[in-house]
This record gives sequence, structure tokens and C-alpha cells, in this order.
Amino acid sequence: MLTDHQISKLRRIYKMKDLTGDGKVNLDDFVMWGKKVAAISNLEYTEERQKHWEAACEAFFPDGIGNDVEAWMKHIGDFENVEGYLDIAANVNTTLFSCIDIDPKDGKISPEEFRAFVVPLGVTCEDDVKFAFEMIDKNKDGSLSVEELSYACARYYFDKEDSPCKHFYGKYDG
Repeated sequence: MLTDHQISKLRRIYKMKDLTGDGKVNLDDFVMWGKKVAAISNLEYTEERQKHWEAACEAFFPDGIGNDVEAWMKHIGDFENVEGYLDIAANVNTTLFSCIDIDPKDGKISPEEFRAFVVPLGVTCEDDVKFAFEMIDKNKDGSLSVEELSYACARYYFDKEDSPCKHFYGKYDG
């Protein structure tokens, strides 16, 4: 069962990812997000990038479940009952990593790549972007590995109580 803390974080990120403003999160939002990431990075939004964002959308909102925030949150709550759910969720988050690791595709996410990823979601304060990046960068090497990003993102969704991972998408006081 989801805690009030989880529900607050999930409602927040759902609203952040609803880039079209229609009250739903679907492929249109992820495509818009991907195009904004490419534009911020001064890169072309290619067919390959489109495929990464499509895969991320399907991973996060399977079977169109993003059309209803309550159904999506129930899905997250039900998923917590699956054995090894955090590892499974981290694996799902590797699709997101492939969207962010864009120039060059070097298996690491730079601070600039992370910034391009969160700015379209409304995280525009540079201090908040830096704070989130540093929270995720567990080994403090100045870049994010697939493991660091994937597990921090999974913990954002599944930590039942307050934890540093609540800041994955920028500082959050909820």
C-alpha cells in the first residue's frame, strides 16, 4: 500500500511529466520531453532518440496506464508486492538512462545531460539540478552510471518514507 509520502511524490512527478497539460501522461508527453532534451543539448531529435523515448514511455506507463493517475498509482502500489521489485524497477529505469546518455553515448550521464533531462520537467533552478545530480552520484566521480541513476529513480518511486532519493527530480519538500 502506498504511503502518503509516496502518493505526494507520485502526483508530483505525474504532473511534471504531463508536458502537454491534458491531465494524462502518454507518448505525446514523452516525445515532447525527448525533443526538449535534444533541443537543450543542441542535438537533432532522431528516429533513434524517438525509439528510446517510446521505450521509456512504455516502461513507465505500460498499456496506456498513464491516462489515469489513480490507475497508475495503483499499478505502482501493486508492483511493490512483486518479489525483487526494486531490482525490476531499476532495470526498467535503464530505458530512461538511454534517453539521457545522449552526447556522446559513453555509458555515463554528465551534469549537462542530467540538466537537459530535468529542465523540461520544470526543474529550472540550477542549484536544484546540481543538488539532485550530487544526490544521485553516489561515488562522487562527477558522472552518473546506469546503476546510480536507475536505483535512485526506483527509490524515488518506492521509498515509503522520506529519503534523499525524493530529490531525484530536483529539490522536493513534500
